Amino acid sequence: MNTPKRIITYVLKFTPIAVVLYLSYLVVFDWKGIKFASDDYITVTGSYSKQEENKVARFTANVSEYNDDKDKAVASVKEKMDEVIVKVKAFGISDKDIKTQNMNVYQREQTYYEDGDQKTRKGQWSASHSLEIVLRDTSKADGLSELLTSLETSSVYGPTFFNDDLAGIKNKDVGYEKAMEDAMDKATTIAKQSKREVGRVIGVTEGNSASPPVRMFAEMGGAGGGAMPGSSTETTTLTVVFEVK
Repeated sequence: MNTPKRIITYVLKFTPIAVVLYLSYLVVFDWKGIKFASDDYITVTGSYSKQEENKVARFTANVSEYNDDKDKAVASVKEKMDEVIVKVKAFGISDKDIKTQNMNVYQREQTYYEDGDQKTRKGQWSASHSLEIVLRDTSKADGLSELLTSLETSSVYGPTFFNDDLAGIKNKDVGYEKAMEDAMDKATTIAKQSKREVGRVIGVTEGNSASPPVRMFAEMGGAGGGAMPGSSTETTTLTVVFEVK
């Protein structure tokens, strides 16, 4: 037998054996029948929630000005915002908790009609400055709100209450541990129903969530009622894949 025919003969002889071995890898046999290897894994979701008092408040103060002269509009906004910053610092807010969110200067367009046709032309200049302020003592939220609305601000948003970011980082390890324990308990309970045991962890996917922050809104003249910080709930969720034996 020449070499090409010998190769073809070997391929035809051993291909069925290779197919059987491959299927044996994919399929697991037991006394009750056939089950796919994917049945040897179980996926559960473990979670841990913690509710904490809100200890931080965020405000946004906006200053805007319109003028036919661009430079005058910009200068007016700068003067007013400089006063806001001085007053806010005097209130006890540190530099690291004062941040410019947005500054904008543009020329507005006016719409008019001429001989029945709608046209546009350049109008006044608009300048604005938006400032974010973080207050780390929520008991002073009403005082800061009154201060901001008493100044030459165009609008004031806040306070928005939330948890301290640093506190969230400190509690993260605890959340992981508790969420994993919850996932293990669920997997063990489910495995027992089929008289099996939980084995090693195959994979973990993280998912965190938090309750929406408490928001309030104030315009010029202030908003009625005292600010209530409330609390926020942070939930740590882990989707865990366990081996079952």
